[in-house]
Amino acid sequence: MPRPRGSFTIIDIFMELGFEPEKSATWSAGGQLRHAYMSETGNLPPKDNRKKTSGAGTHCFAIYPDHWRKRAREIVRRTARTLSKQPGRR
Repeated sequence: MPRPRGSFTIIDIFMELGFEPEKSATWSAGGQLRHAYMSETGNLPPKDNRKKTSGAGTHCFAIYPDHWRKRAREIVRRTARTLSKQPGRR
């Protein structure tokens, strides 16, 4: 089932900004975005079952309307900066 037009996933934002969508980063940023969405709307974001980034199997991804894109970019940038400062990371 194709994702609705005018929507995105957190992985879309990582890729759009040129960050590697590593599991720890996407889960962290995705959790933050989900929390913000729930706080503002009172609902969980809609879900979309699609192929995993690795290509092996499917996974249920939260999808967000385009007007949430700016907030998602802020969260992804902040998450990427935080994770890059951890020991053992570049």
